Amino acid sequence: MSQTSNQSDIATDLLTDLERRLQRAEFYVAGAHEPHEVPSELKPSIFTRLHTLEKEIKDLTSSHVAYRGLLELYSKHGSLFDVRNVLPIRVAQDDPAAIPLTEQLNLVKACAPLFPSTVSRLSLLKDTPVPSTEASAALLALGTRLDCGEDVCDMMSEDLALLRTRSLLLKQRIWKLANLSMLGCWAEFEQRLLDCERAVRRAEVAKAE
Repeated sequence: MSQTSNQSDIATDLLTDLERRLQRAEFYVAGAHEPHEVPSELKPSIFTRLHTLEKEIKDLTSSHVAYRGLLELYSKHGSLFDVRNVLPIRVAQDDPAAIPLTEQLNLVKACAPLFPSTVSRLSLLKDTPVPSTEASAALLALGTRLDCGEDVCDMMSEDLALLRTRSLLLKQRIWKLANLSMLGCWAEFEQRLLDCERAVRRAEVAKAE
């Protein structure tokens, strides 16, 4: 009977520890306040608490992408979550209580700066004002107008590119026509000069006779 009671106490303590860890995880991920401790006489049975704990874990995993990402990261790289790999103090694996007092004090000193920074960050997030719905709607409407303006700019860029191409072709056409017309004029001038020279020679021959 005492062995059964001992096992029940162990299971109860284990469930209590798991519930506290889940509450801390919800607080870190979702930012919700940690619930108060429920008195032991009001707590349900072990099986009910275990079922509730499993359901809360599934709900937390399904409703928060960050928590799912942490679980995937933990399954692939579990050593990243080991405090022994982060803190400068090496914790004994077998019996943490066997750590000397000086090392425990050093461990507390090493972790102490993390708490104020975490509190300040959480306070900053809490004090950050949430934009009003009118401002958000105005920004969304402005985004739609910006998209329309971007489409118009793209169309204008295409029109300008087409106009540049047509202008270049027109310049080439004008240059070709100008050169061809000048060549024709020079050919006509040469022909007229030849005709004049022939006429002058005939006149000189007729005059000499």
